[in-house]
Amino acid sequence: MHPFQIQNLILLGALVTSATAQEIKIPATLPHMEDVKTAPFIYAKETSTTPVRSVTVGAETGASDADAGSLRRARVNAAAGPVRHELPYPMYDVDASGTQWVRGATYKASFDASGATYIPFLGSRAPRNYPVTMRVQSITTGGQPIEFDASASAVRDGATVAFDRGSVVEQYLIQRDGMEQQFVFDALPARGEIVVTLGVQTDLQSRKDGEGLRFENALGHMRYGRAVAIDAAGHSIGVEERLTEGGIELVVPAAFVAVAELPLVIDPLHATFVVDQDTNDDSNADVAFIANTSAALVVYEYAFSALDHDIYSEEYINQVFQGAAQIDFSIDDWRNPRVAANRLGNKFLCVAQVGSTGNRDIKARTIIANSLALGTVFTVNGSETGDKHDPDVGGDPYTTGPTYFCVVWQRDYSSTDTDVHARLITSSGSNSGSVIFLENSGGTLDTRPSISKTDGNGPAVGQNWNVVWGHEASPTDDDVQGAQVHWDGTITSPTFTVAGTAANERFPTASEPIDAIGAQPRRWMSVYTLDSDLRFRVWDATSVVDTLDLAAGSFTTLSAPDITTDGSLWLVAYTTRFNVFPNPDTDVRAASLNAVGGNLSFSENSIAIAASSVDDELRPRISSPLGTASPYRSYIAYDTNPAATGLDVKVGVYDSPINAGGYTYCFGDGSGTGCPCFNNGSPTAGCANSVNSNGATLSPSGHWFVSNDSAVLTAFGMPASAAALYFQGTSQSLNGSIFGDGLRCVTGSTVRLGTKTSVSGMSSYPGTLNLPIHQKGGVPAAGGWRYYQAWYRNSAAFCTASTFNLTNGVALLWAP
Repeated sequence: MHPFQIQNLILLGALVTSATAQEIKIPATLPHMEDVKTAPFIYAKETSTTPVRSVTVGAETGASDADAGSLRRARVNAAAGPVRHELPYPMYDVDASGTQWVRGATYKASFDASGATYIPFLGSRAPRNYPVTMRVQSITTGGQPIEFDASASAVRDGATVAFDRGSVVEQYLIQRDGMEQQFVFDALPARGEIVVTLGVQTDLQSRKDGEGLRFENALGHMRYGRAVAIDAAGHSIGVEERLTEGGIELVVPAAFVAVAELPLVIDPLHATFVVDQDTNDDSNADVAFIANTSAALVVYEYAFSALDHDIYSEEYINQVFQGAAQIDFSIDDWRNPRVAANRLGNKFLCVAQVGSTGNRDIKARTIIANSLALGTVFTVNGSETGDKHDPDVGGDPYTTGPTYFCVVWQRDYSSTDTDVHARLITSSGSNSGSVIFLENSGGTLDTRPSISKTDGNGPAVGQNWNVVWGHEASPTDDDVQGAQVHWDGTITSPTFTVAGTAANERFPTASEPIDAIGAQPRRWMSVYTLDSDLRFRVWDATSVVDTLDLAAGSFTTLSAPDITTDGSLWLVAYTTRFNVFPNPDTDVRAASLNAVGGNLSFSENSIAIAASSVDDELRPRISSPLGTASPYRSYIAYDTNPAATGLDVKVGVYDSPINAGGYTYCFGDGSGTGCPCFNNGSPTAGCANSVNSNGATLSPSGHWFVSNDSAVLTAFGMPASAAALYFQGTSQSLNGSIFGDGLRCVTGSTVRLGTKTSVSGMSSYPGTLNLPIHQKGGVPAAGGWRYYQAWYRNSAAFCTASTFNLTNGVALLWAP
């Protein structure tokens, strides 16, 4: 039988207060998020006429709300003590009866023989708790009951609480702002429709709406959102959710169960933490990582008065606040901040437009990572005529100097002539060379340039900043143009058309190049709005490889995209606006895309980063570390506009799929090195063997995190009882070299993981008594690329005199 996994995502978000906000004074908005794909969701939004923000400045503690702003400034100037303090959620405990307890930022939960109980936070003055207890009552497949241990005890292992019920494992993945519920089946007695029935005990009223199930009272509601079933190949299907008398039924269609493959879960983490949430207007957030580390800097604009905006910054490592620096608090008007990082200089560079409209300059300031020491403010543009505004900046992750930042901006020469200019900034923080005129033609309107977050990882030959901007083809036709700037400031590709149809193409952004696997040039992606939709395009230099549209759907507008890459996948943040009177709503979502060959596709899509039903979330900006320290984790900075507190700044955390950095390679189909006896196999396997003309296939599954290793390598298509040696290497041979009856694809320093005997031509490593792969393979805590293959016995007279063959190769990027 082929096991597969039902995955349900339960998230605790913000609470909606009762109508009498003045009677229930609750702290300002809690972090929250929602996932439309999988989202059993508990939602929480708090409002208050007197928002509370915990602020500590050196020895000054316990300050009143009115003092929060001035104390925050004192903290920045004095460079002492944290701006805020948050408890280390989630927290765990076990009581005297053996019940497992979890405390998240916005919920409590307990796990015992009676099931799992969720207790959403409904405000400090809620009259009591309103728990929701769920217990598995029955499971059937194809109409046949699946026996399970209803009295199983809860066992916690790190951030996972599990009930091993024999035929199914019911487990909960604990996160700061929510929990993920999964039912894992290792075997099925029959292939047919699966029905999981959960008994529910709660005093909350239940109903079904367009986003799933809802349990509510006057204080707020808990959302148990849409679930999906996901098989090993990444295929997924929506799970029907039925409200029953006293419970919930989750129904997986029979057609999906019939073809489900070995389990592989695409399992992103997305959460939200507050950067700034006071009664002042904070907006225009941006974020950047120092490559290959977990150090990120968030910058944003603070409205001191209508004509005097300042720029703040805050540093985070693994979502934990490290410190703050005020980039500007002069009487000059600084706006539209953007930030990038230079790894060699260990610096961030923040740029902004400074001055009054018509007479603005582009100014910049460096911030040293960790110490947050500030460099001297300097002007980036030259003495060119005109108003300079809407800057953007790209950094450099390379460690071989010299390296630079590249700043781009719009120059208004006249009302009918606007241009795009650029300039290099050294890693130490000073102008390098003259202004670069990317687009300086007369009589054209070229506006709002956007530059990639970096010029990509080395080698230097493939490092280019990709720049895109708006171009008015006519008063009724907006297009997109672009250019490429090499790491040293030379123009690799002068102005070319990125989008030039008769439709309106707007709000373009561009990614850095992905890491090089094959020949140059390295691919990059542009994204822009096309009417109400988004259009993604993959490029080789200035040649389009493929185009993919994301359609908005009825009553919805997609807009404000921003894009980056983790080196393998492209990661995109964007807004969705649901345009239905009287409650239109704008949310922030994320997606990841990949291009295999010439085909562009979504790895996953429409992941909700911020989806409050009360506030609008606006202007997302996304950044990834672009390195091995945390290759899957991106930060998405965005603005919110709660009526009670003015504009605020938050950051969403998005983890791209768990095997985002992996790919299979070195196939025995003749596309690379030919198989030794013309025994070519299929495009997904190794060379053909004596029992399988397609060859044997090696496939990965599980979580490839050093800190959370559930990785499994499975080989199939081998002789029935063949012994298979699984091994790991530190480098690869992309096309392979002849070895026995097959091709050897793994090279470098190799480690024998273990030998397994096949059953019906299939085996897996690790087994029950084996060390996890990262331990056996000695993968360092920081992670990194490793390469895998299975070498199996094939003693039949078939090809060469050798008695062995090999699978294809698998390349996998381990995360910390």
